[in-house]
Amino acid sequence: MACRRTLLTAITGIALGAGMCQGGDSSAVQLKLTPSGFASMEFGEIVRGGFNKKTLKNMDNTWMKQIISGLSIDAAFSARSSLTIGLEMQMYNDFPISITLKPEYRYLYFYPYLSQAEFAHAFGNVANPYLKLSLGYFPFKYNSDVRNLGEYLFRTGTYPQYIYNNFDFPEARLLGIHGSYTPMKNLKIDAILSSNLQWYAVGDWNLAVLASEKIGGFIELGAGVSLNSIISQDSMLTTPHDPATVYHITYNETTRKGDSSFYSFKG
Repeated sequence: MACRRTLLTAITGIALGAGMCQGGDSSAVQLKLTPSGFASMEFGEIVRGGFNKKTLKNMDNTWMKQIISGLSIDAAFSARSSLTIGLEMQMYNDFPISITLKPEYRYLYFYPYLSQAEFAHAFGNVANPYLKLSLGYFPFKYNSDVRNLGEYLFRTGTYPQYIYNNFDFPEARLLGIHGSYTPMKNLKIDAILSSNLQWYAVGDWNLAVLASEKIGGFIELGAGVSLNSIISQDSMLTTPHDPATVYHITYNETTRKGDSSFYSFKG
């Protein structure tokens, strides 16, 4: 929590500092606000869903609806610096919860959340900067071609092994620092230091490095690596001494004591 508070405080300070600098320089670009937004609705019917043991309800012929909307503001302090804030909200019905209520009752949920809070600054040529730095909470997608599945570098674990997938949302939202370096025209290198917000262990810091190069204008080769929990907030949470994480026990016949080794979430 302390790291996150420090990071958000830094974002606010940078933004305010950029705004004050603009006020003292009459030749600088004036503050420019650019709003954007979207809205979508999904609906459909579960024709054959079977019997739900949790709700004691047959899920056949159940209609489901969901509405998602979002609004973001991009504040450009200059041609190089900007601050983007975005909010989104989901509205949806849950599954039928009872077979005794007539008419059947279904909760309506409203789920607001922060989608982006990012300060960005570009270095070098304004039209084609060689380095971009961003700080805060930001979306990241390294493969622009994927639409439904993929983007698993930030949604996989080493110990235990898992792959998390959110259909129709193949990207990650990360809290941390992102640097995008372009040393050559067709070569791009991304480095991201991010903090765990929902994956175990929450609060640990991860380092990811990705590189991609376009060859011939139509082939792109890329590779990436993520070092999970490279900085541990609590070593006992990153490597818990629990019977479920034991992978090796060495017994010393002389001392009649066992030495246990435990799996770590580092990987």
